[in-house]
Amino acid sequence: LQESEEKYRTLVQNVPIGVYRTTPGPQGRFLMANPAFLRIFGFDSWEELGKATVADLYVDPSERMLFSDRLLAQGKVTGVELHVRRKGGTHRWGSVTAQVIYDESGQVAYFDCVLEDITDRKRAEQVQTALYRISESAQTAEDLGGFCRLIHAIIGELMPAKNFYIALYDPAAD
Repeated sequence: LQESEEKYRTLVQNVPIGVYRTTPGPQGRFLMANPAFLRIFGFDSWEELGKATVADLYVDPSERMLFSDRLLAQGKVTGVELHVRRKGGTHRWGSVTAQVIYDESGQVAYFDCVLEDITDRKRAEQVQTALYRISESAQTAEDLGGFCRLIHAIIGELMPAKNFYIALYDPAAD
């Protein structure tokens, strides 16, 4: 039994996706989390994470209550995309699969969850959508100035920069 427990503990500790356990409810408390989960959210230790509520890691904390209610109603969810934030406030996206675990009396004991950081995929989707919008606009643009303003607006939605410019290069002018 001890050997089996060690094998599963090692697996959970070394897997590159976040594995965690929480209490149900609108705030939720962390009961355990593996090192990958701590890394994804920028925490240095389990003790530091233990001071936060689960809702603290949501960009919109009210989303925690919706997720908890959904999980309690369905018993299990797969691939739910959540907009979350790291300890320093940086926004991330996570894909969560979770299951309600019941105690021997049939009462909800906790949620067992895994979270995959899908931030890079979400950003790539946003860039792809922006490029598609720019491409469509290029076909219908009536003037260069209007087209550049549209490109500026679309790129501005993707980047946190307050100001940037578009430069046109004319190789014939060299």
